[in-house]
Amino acid sequence: METQVIANSAPSTKSELPAISSYCCQTKGVINEIDFEWTVERLSFFGSLGIDWERLISGEFSDGSILKLDLYPSGDYLEIRLLNLSINMKYPMAVDITVCDENCKTIFQNTSGILGYTYFGNPSVVLRITKKSLLETWDFVNGKTTIRCKIKSLIRKQLTGKATTAEIHLHDKTQTRDNDKQDLILHQHEELFEKMPFLSDVTFNVRGQKFPAHIIILAMRSPVFAAMFQHPTKEMLSGNVEVEDVDPDVFQEVLRYLYTGLTRSTTLDVMAPELLVVADKYLLEELKTRCETHLIRKMSSKNCLDLLSLTTHHPAEHLKKYAVEYFRRYPNEVMGTDNWKKLKEENPALLCDLQQMVLTV
Repeated sequence: METQVIANSAPSTKSELPAISSYCCQTKGVINEIDFEWTVERLSFFGSLGIDWERLISGEFSDGSILKLDLYPSGDYLEIRLLNLSINMKYPMAVDITVCDENCKTIFQNTSGILGYTYFGNPSVVLRITKKSLLETWDFVNGKTTIRCKIKSLIRKQLTGKATTAEIHLHDKTQTRDNDKQDLILHQHEELFEKMPFLSDVTFNVRGQKFPAHIIILAMRSPVFAAMFQHPTKEMLSGNVEVEDVDPDVFQEVLRYLYTGLTRSTTLDVMAPELLVVADKYLLEELKTRCETHLIRKMSSKNCLDLLSLTTHHPAEHLKKYAVEYFRRYPNEVMGTDNWKKLKEENPALLCDLQQMVLTV
């Protein structure tokens, strides 16, 4: 399950430092500072065996960054790990991790050092907390948790002032490596999406609004579109596809995802249920998972019934499981909402079905 989260990063700043003899007497140091904040709703959630902890990975620290945070359940512990998404790094880092509740109160804090080599894809544990102490300290099931990560990294420079090879590889975005190629492809797809209808060969008519697109990209991303355009269907022959069951704004965001693989947290806040429905229609499993995760973390007594009802028509097992558990644990709160009263008056049969689901699942 991919997790849809909110992340903000501050730009880096650099300051010259004198030579550090313990590092290398023939080099000068440059401190690179990064300040990253990550807010997670529902760090843990109710499962069939009590409290479940799900692995979460943050967005990149900034545009073009090579670092992410990884919340990794490991036995009785929850580890906060620093992920390196670039080439091998050959410089030390001081990492300060602070875990705060929604009132900005510090719950846990740790400063650690990472020395020597940090290899590509190799995580470094910067904070390890027992799950028991987490649950005793803060309501991680229903609360909002903020993780602040401050990093100071030492980059070596030769006395000539020229950057070392390691620094060039770390900061030059034009280098040739797999990550850069992927970034370039992503950027090109974003441009293609933004410059529609450039070279488009199909048009979607979504409730009267036109959306041009490219068959090859759609077919690569969705098995439904692949089947539609691989055969001499009406849509393939005419180059037009009629869509009456999707809101135009939702369809535009689905197209954005198909081209870029990206979903914006602000978009999920507004239309995650609708996106889940369309993802189910076009068999976009990753997008569906992101929507499920986002809705789980946004679940409340007010929307529990709506989300439970959603899963009756569009299979979403994780969402259904959590909604059932939420209803079981907070029945009075759920039955005290306006949604409950409205459903009782307008669709008592569906209400009975939902109650039966809670009793039997």
